[in-house]
Amino acid sequence: MERLLGARPSPPFSAFPVDSPSFSSARPPSNIVNALSAEHYAFVVACVSSDDFVAHATATSNGSKMPRANWHVLEKFPVVIPSGKVAGEFSALFADIIAEQQVLIFQIRNLRRTRDLLLPRLLSGNMRLAQYK
Repeated sequence: MERLLGARPSPPFSAFPVDSPSFSSARPPSNIVNALSAEHYAFVVACVSSDDFVAHATATSNGSKMPRANWHVLEKFPVVIPSGKVAGEFSALFADIIAEQQVLIFQIRNLRRTRDLLLPRLLSGNMRLAQYK
């Protein structure tokens, strides 16, 4: 079987952050998936974002406190691999959407961190919004 996914980014291909509970965000390399060829990039993103793939990752994850997906299991996930030409055309169609999705994932993570930092201070009275006007 031809390999389509790689666990870690390898230049010159972009890496896609997977924002899912199945992929631990404790260490950056654990939640990064990349395509082994540039023309398959969007196809790989679509595959790892699919409900079936995420369900498989969740079902085969290890750990009870911090579940971590098992890469050796996930890399064997069955997928139909399109020809390079078809995959390239697919990637060209979705490149801008995927780029925007990546930006939004990082913005959401930043907003969550900001909320988690500020909300307890605001609720406890240790910080007042009037101070920052």
